[in-house]
Amino acid sequence: MGLPKVTNMHCPMCATPWRLSEEASIKWDAERKEFEVFLKGNCFFCGISEEVAIKSLPLTIANESSCSCGGTLVLSDHSLTVKNGDLEFRATYKCPSCSKADERLLSRLISGLKKVWSDTTSVEVGPSGVKFEKRSSD
Repeated sequence: MGLPKVTNMHCPMCATPWRLSEEASIKWDAERKEFEVFLKGNCFFCGISEEVAIKSLPLTIANESSCSCGGTLVLSDHSLTVKNGDLEFRATYKCPSCSKADERLLSRLISGLKKVWSDTTSVEVGPSGVKFEKRSSD
């Protein structure tokens, strides 16, 4: 069960195009493993307002990365938790070559995404941090 959302860009009462606010609301959909970006839509004609879904941003978790020994860090354990209204990623990556264990905690993922959501197409988390995949500038 995903988040309820309005995806129509027009008022359901009078079909007038929504006037969208500039401040985004971002919610985590744990079932689909993606962020949902909403803007407040206001109808200047009949006065109603609703959250309007603008886009979904999938979250991927890096399965491996390079180890300082030259080997490969492999994801062994991870969790995604909502704390204080924001998303936190905890993971352990292990290197089979040197037995190094690299633990990562990345917090405030939603807060960070609020600053760059408009030209972001996906989000990746891993041992090197958070990567925001940007839309190509064709």
